Amino acid sequence: MCAALLGLAYVLVFTPLGFPELEGGKHWWLFGGDSDTARDLVSTILSGTITMTSLVVSITMVVLSLASGQLGPRLIDNFLRDREIQAVLGLFTGTVFYCLFVLRSSNAERGANSVPHVAITTATVLAMLCLLALLFYVHKIARSIVADTVVAEVADSLETAILRESRHTPSSQPDPARARYVHAVPLSLGASGYVQVIEYDQLVELAHRENILIDVKVRPGNFVLRGSLAAVVQCNSRVSDKAEEKIQGAFTIGQERTPTQDLEYSVRQLVEIAVRALSPGVNDPFTAIAVINRLASALELAANNAVSVTHHADDEGNLRVVAVASSLSDLFDTALNQIRQAASRTPAVLIQLAQVCIQLASVLPDAHSCSSLQRHVQKISRAGRRYIEDPADRADFSSAIERAQRILSSRKSCHGEEAAGAGEPAPRRV
Repeated sequence: MCAALLGLAYVLVFTPLGFPELEGGKHWWLFGGDSDTARDLVSTILSGTITMTSLVVSITMVVLSLASGQLGPRLIDNFLRDREIQAVLGLFTGTVFYCLFVLRSSNAERGANSVPHVAITTATVLAMLCLLALLFYVHKIARSIVADTVVAEVADSLETAILRESRHTPSSQPDPARARYVHAVPLSLGASGYVQVIEYDQLVELAHRENILIDVKVRPGNFVLRGSLAAVVQCNSRVSDKAEEKIQGAFTIGQERTPTQDLEYSVRQLVEIAVRALSPGVNDPFTAIAVINRLASALELAANNAVSVTHHADDEGNLRVVAVASSLSDLFDTALNQIRQAASRTPAVLIQLAQVCIQLASVLPDAHSCSSLQRHVQKISRAGRRYIEDPADRADFSSAIERAQRILSSRKSCHGEEAAGAGEPAPRRV
């Protein structure tokens, strides 16, 4: 935005736009003063814009400090990635650059006819836009530190990630054919950090070209050491150094987890909000309940969509990449374990967990997902019976748990004890 406004300033200052009749009042909206007046006006706009920019930066730092302390430091990235916030900051800094360029180009030595009237008018318009943007920014910032707003934004990004992972539906079962390969070559990445992205399409194309099978041992979100086993290459002849480098290049390693392919990342963000809300220093069960409700929605979406594609085949149907993916059981564990542990002495949250289990039990699609939920129903039941002391609260809790167990038992009987999705999942066609 700074570069665009600098380019606009150059065009408006050095390009004649044909407004000769300024004194006649025909173009009343256009600046008609001399060079000294123009410099004074632009100088005033510049100083005011710099002051507003300093105010915006100060507000941002305060909000980031509050959000980091109450909601968790890992949520700051969500704030910084917000396009509306970036646009406001870009408008302020771009206006400063624009005014600096116009100010140095407006001087009396160039003559009265060389005053960039359109450029001065545009600076005034930018100043008014900055004032409106400041009001919008204050409103945006005020809403951004509301816990419910943050929970909704993180939950929306989680559901978007789930839909993105399930966009390619497996279609057929490949021939594993591991016996075709006589050598197994272990491969490390040579770098330590979090696995952020794995380019499975790139690995499939390379495996097809080299006639190999790549058995990936890590998944996005795992922390790896420099010499940790990351993949095993099944082959019939020695893999070239160039091929090994390309395999390593398909893994993006960074110093922090990202939500790109790591579904558990956004789940952990929501869990962190709930756990902090249940801490003795905050004691905000309402935020925890909001998190539980949005987690239930995400778990339902994950259960009804294929999010754990682990076998990738080429166009000919040959298995080329075997990957490790987060299972539905892993998502249930990540979503519910820590909240249950933190809420062990908060009856309202335990009762809400039981109520959510009732809703999930009614919508889960198969026996496998019902089994994953049933483990957590039993854990929640033990926690409630141990820590809920009030008889009325215990009655409400027990009623919800018993109802969830009845629904799960009937659903498992309907689907059969074996999960519908048991066995190796089909490949994603590349």
